[in-house]
Amino acid sequence: MSYKYFYLLSGISLKGYKGTFINIVLMALTLYVDSRISPVSRSQADLNLPLNYLMLCGVLILFERNAILNILSVEFQQISIRQETVWQWFQKSWYFGILILMAVIWRTYFRIVLIIFPLLGHVYEIFDISYQTVFWPLKIPYWFIFGWIVIRELRLVADIIEPPVHHVPLIIEWISRAIQVVLMTVFLTNLTVLMNGYYNTSKGIYSGILQSIPFMLIVFTFFYIPIRWVDVLSDFIDLKSKWQTILFWVSTFILMITVIEPRITEDIIRLHF
Repeated sequence: MSYKYFYLLSGISLKGYKGTFINIVLMALTLYVDSRISPVSRSQADLNLPLNYLMLCGVLILFERNAILNILSVEFQQISIRQETVWQWFQKSWYFGILILMAVIWRTYFRIVLIIFPLLGHVYEIFDISYQTVFWPLKIPYWFIFGWIVIRELRLVADIIEPPVHHVPLIIEWISRAIQVVLMTVFLTNLTVLMNGYYNTSKGIYSGILQSIPFMLIVFTFFYIPIRWVDVLSDFIDLKSKWQTILFWVSTFILMITVIEPRITEDIIRLHF
């Protein structure tokens, strides 16, 4: 009975609203994680995760590819003729090539710098050594895992161009989405750290937003979308009406604003609610 209720709740109620729902969840998680970041972490180039979080994310990365394939299979099996036409046109556009390049670069960077290399660093510390001090044979694990991540991201490009087709039970679909949400929360929080100080709130919230629109569009196009391109693509296919499309893209842009500068969303919520 409970499974049927879950099916009705997630399979029907969220039909066409999965992307908007996930954007709201990511927004809440980003605001929460940002409130927990120490001033020391904010002053650094990248986010420093505690060992227990690194271990969790490391395990999730092992399952990430299967999770992505499950999501792509679910969504591409329900793609409409109109969406298929748009998708074929988009693959021939100039931006698609740039998107692939930026996606491979940024997705590899975040997985390597935030999770994989710090985990290896903790392993090396057990033996009182580090990447900087060891002879080159002991650096091979770093090079091997870096190559593995790059190849995996390149395979993902092929998977998106030729999407998988297999049956995915509803519970597996949502577990796959949960894996993506957890990892994406970490990556978006790191983007917050990277963008720290780029937004000027001295003249007020809305004035700062207007002045930062060109910068936001650059970040949205060349950083934010490439990092989330699997999510955005699958969520776009889930859309079934103009209203759902508008709601999705508005929530996607608001999430990006929250990532760039969480104080914007916090101040808007404080002023209006």
